[in-house]
Amino acid sequence: TMKKFLSIIALMFAVVACKPTANIDIKINGIAEDSIALYKLNINRLTLVDSLKTNKDGECNYKVALTDENPAFYYLYRGETKLAGMILLPEDKVEITADTLGKYEIAGSIESTNLKYIDDALANSTSAMLKVLNEQPADANQQLSKIYINHKRAMIKHALTNPKSITAATVLFQKFNDNLPVFGEQTDIISFKQIYDSLMVVYPTSEYLTSLKNEIDARENAIAMLKKVNEASSLSYPDITGIDINGKEVSLSSFDGSVIILSF
Repeated sequence: TMKKFLSIIALMFAVVACKPTANIDIKINGIAEDSIALYKLNINRLTLVDSLKTNKDGECNYKVALTDENPAFYYLYRGETKLAGMILLPEDKVEITADTLGKYEIAGSIESTNLKYIDDALANSTSAMLKVLNEQPADANQQLSKIYINHKRAMIKHALTNPKSITAATVLFQKFNDNLPVFGEQTDIISFKQIYDSLMVVYPTSEYLTSLKNEIDARENAIAMLKKVNEASSLSYPDITGIDINGKEVSLSSFDGSVIILSF
């Protein structure tokens, strides 16, 4: 009936209206009537959300439809250049002022401010390391160690003072490069567990917490395997018997103390 049909339509509108959203006001200095892209970070890959168009003053406004009540990472790009990063929660009203080189200011979102802080800290520490590597002073190793330790301490302090911020987990995955994670020591598993326990109280259904749990499990398995290897007893090689080039039967054990080359 028409009444039933209208009820269904009304319900659909109610569902749409209840979907969580966040609002972002963007101002990009140095561009006019240009295109910028909004991406969402899904664990380890960026997914395009929408292409935005700025006006003649480099401004635009956009309402982001969020998936759920959990914090979500979003990034603005102009071509290959990252302009800004943000963490959005329902009803956030974020204001971003950026240039075309990736320097930006952000307001209206505590989580986004936290993200900018840890991103800037890592960028500054990485830049300081590269400066030392390029200049090669006599105490280069000491300087590099100091930069690393100071950055790690700052990130631990951030996590401890912001235990309910999703960025407390983000710092755990920071890297100076692919071979130098900030939290790469075995003992860092303690920090991973503490932060996971704190955030699970606030965001138990977050996909980022699922990823953090997977990392914890992987590290625990690696630690357990290393422990087994270290505790394993040493065994001698098996005593292989074969025929030498002269047709005589020879046992490998008869060459104890000698250098042996086996060719298969």
